[in-house]
Formats: sequence, structure tokens, C-alpha cells
Amino acid sequence: MYNQYGIKLANVLDLQVLEVAVRRSNALKVKFVIGLAKAIEEHVKPSADWKLVKEAGGSLLFPEFGGSYEAFERRPLDERVARYAAQDVKLLFQLEVAMKGKIGAFDSNWMQRVLQASVMRVNEALGPAYIDGRSRAVAPMF
Repeated sequence: MYNQYGIKLANVLDLQVLEVAVRRSNALKVKFVIGLAKAIEEHVKPSADWKLVKEAGGSLLFPEFGGSYEAFERRPLDERVARYAAQDVKLLFQLEVAMKGKIGAFDSNWMQRVLQASVMRVNEALGPAYIDGRSRAVAPMF
């Protein structure tokens, strides 16, 4: 948000960090964060329609499926792109609740650690050396 639009975030709960905490708190080794779609599939178990909407929107958004990231910038916004984004937003709070319920007892203070790591990731994005890309897939240590 900051690098594209100059918006500084506060009070962030990074769901990727929370998902890493779920796995680590259950004594699993974690090397990478997972994407939103995979987290939703694993922790929320969405309806069959969810996947159809994901595929329709993804075909317009992602180059590997013949789309373009610029589809979010076009106006009027294609309804398939709007539905793609809206259904994920609709599930974010449900995803948070589901993952918080799965934090295990292995070690302690997981939510405090998740919040601290979330702040660190936001602050990293504010720095001049921030580079978005595959290196961001490495799970943070916390």
C-alpha cells in the first residue's frame, strides 16, 4: 500500500504471519508463507463457487493464465475482477478467527509475537530498500 499509494498502515495483523504461527505453534517447520487462496482453502473450506470465481477473476488478472495485473486499474472494473477481490475480503475475518482457533500450545505468547512480526513487516515495506518479490515468500522468524 505504501509503495504504490503512499498509504501507511497501522494496527496490522498480517494473516500470513498468523498462518506461519499456526504451523509453528503446532511444532511444524515453516520455511515459506502461503498465499491467501491457499490459506482460505486450508483454514476456511470455502464453497465450490469460491473456486469458480477465483478462476474467472484469475484468468483476467494473472499473466500465467492469459491476464494482466492491470485489470485492477481498468474502469469500469470487470465484474469478474470485482467478485474475485470481494469474496477474499469477505473471508478475511473468518480466516483470522479460524487460524486463531488453531494456534497450538507448542511455546507461548503466539499472538503477541504475531503482532510484533506484523509491525516489523509493515515497517520493512516503508523502507527505501524494500523489494517486493519472491524473497517476500520466506517466512519471517519470530
